Amino acid sequence: MVSNILIFFVASPLQVIASSMIAKDIIHKKKLSKPKCILICYKPKLHEIVSDPIWDTNLYIPWPRYEPLPGFFGVSKRLLSNIKLVGKTIEKKTNIYCFSATYDNEAVNYFINFLKKIL
Repeated sequence: MVSNILIFFVASPLQVIASSMIAKDIIHKKKLSKPKCILICYKPKLHEIVSDPIWDTNLYIPWPRYEPLPGFFGVSKRLLSNIKLVGKTIEKKTNIYCFSATYDNEAVNYFINFLKKIL
């Protein structure tokens, strides 16, 4: 059976609130049978303020450019570790719906391309 996953990329408290409202609206209007809802936060301590029970998984993923891992290619290492972390939360045979305020940065685009390849 094919399941549904809603993934929201957020970077501010306002985006967290908007994402909760959008997720609830999508579940209600599309009549999805409780999809897995994942909230991905880019700012430190932002995931700590999330209290809405709609979120099944709440991940903090450091922005690769601003918080690289130590050593050579720290940005690339951070990006790969972030992708692996999100990849662990996704099963095969799923419909993935991605939501973000912007799609023009590396933090989101690499995830979109990665998710297309694993499914």
